[in-house]
Amino acid sequence: VTVEHLKNDHVEMEARWPGVQEILQGVAQGRAEPLDAADDTALDAFAQLYRSHIELEETIAYPRAKALLSEGEQQA
Repeated sequence: VTVEHLKNDHVEMEARWPGVQEILQGVAQGRAEPLDAADDTALDAFAQLYRSHIELEETIAYPRAKALLSEGEQQA
């Protein structure tokens, strides 16, 4: 995992967010009709990207960054 990979994830999530946000706002506002296949696909793809990104940050990126900091810097 590289910093570039994590940056690319952020770019991709930012690009996908407007469509996902629109779907979620419809649900939050009580949209009566069920989600269609395209909505399901968009939500699933975003959720998978987000889930894998967070896992990489928490299991690889953050521990590596923490190892570079002194105890005082970690407490700040």
